[in-house]
Amino acid sequence: MELGRILLVDDDVEEYLILNEAFTRLGAGDVLEYAEGGRQALELLNRQFAENGNIPELIVLDINMPALDGPATLALIRADMRFKNIPVVVYSTSINPNDLEKCKDLGPCSSILKPSSMDEIISVGEALLALCGTPV
Repeated sequence: MELGRILLVDDDVEEYLILNEAFTRLGAGDVLEYAEGGRQALELLNRQFAENGNIPELIVLDINMPALDGPATLALIRADMRFKNIPVVVYSTSINPNDLEKCKDLGPCSSILKPSSMDEIISVGEALLALCGTPV
């Protein structure tokens, strides 16, 4: 199995299902991979890189996760030479300015508030696809 071009890291599988539906409607249903939290994301990145050198073109990272939150996950990603240059979008229901600053201090990243309607989710999907060079 190859890693999708976009890796969503979120502790809520519903977020994956909703975003994946948006990508499917946009004709890019095979682009999204899901990791349920920071630890699983790091395991997935390490395993896929070790197996075939494959890394995602974009990481979409939730801030508020148990065990290993967004800033801690991002710090570990940025500390690894193999993954430090992967673009990251912070994706959360409420982006605390302090949390966003913690993330930006670790390297360039963007932020998007999680949308509430399917039209907004599709717009977010279009923006994410554009960031990794996938035309819609």
